[in-house]
Amino acid sequence: IDGAPGTLDTLNELAAAINDDASYASTLTTALATKLPKTGGSSNAMTGDLHIISGGPKIYLKDNTDDDDQAIIFRNNADGDDYKIQTQDFTDAAAGDGLFIGSEGGDPVALVTNDTTALTLDTSQNATFAGDVTVGDDVFIADGGVINVGTGNDLKIYHDGSNSYIEDSGTGNLKIRTNSLNVRNAANSETMLEATENSAVTLYYNDVKKLE
Repeated sequence: IDGAPGTLDTLNELAAAINDDASYASTLTTALATKLPKTGGSSNAMTGDLHIISGGPKIYLKDNTDDDDQAIIFRNNADGDDYKIQTQDFTDAAAGDGLFIGSEGGDPVALVTNDTTALTLDTSQNATFAGDVTVGDDVFIADGGVINVGTGNDLKIYHDGSNSYIEDSGTGNLKIRTNSLNVRNAANSETMLEATENSAVTLYYNDVKKLE
């Protein structure tokens, strides 16, 4: 056959190359139908597992627009809820672009380490940590927000917009343990009270010692 390579220049060699399949066109069409089209779509979904095995596997999701809506979606066919990892342009202008990880349904989101739930976010945006929380910077709590300590919220620390409170309403006493106590004004410019272990307790007025 003119122009064909040496191993495919006879009809016999061509037939052997397609395994002597007289219905090769049909066989090829059937095989291609099992492949995922590049356009995707729910009607073309994979029915089995996807395994990517390499030294450094990566999955890239790239949108050819600037819609910020690339997503990996885990769909629960039982209740129709979607669980997403998605880049998102949030409607809150202050938030801007961000990464959305969560559920569109009424289920919480949990982060798990070593087969144990480390963090749970419920549908009311409350976070529950299973272990210690270490903060490397400031913690801000709005007016009316309360720091609750104790199983029955026995100790509360909060600011109501006008005053600050340390409220101990549970079992036992409120104990402050220190070997040296110094109470100063809010501007940190005057001493109001000093107390030292095994020594004096001193009261001040306008930063002047009045009673010891």
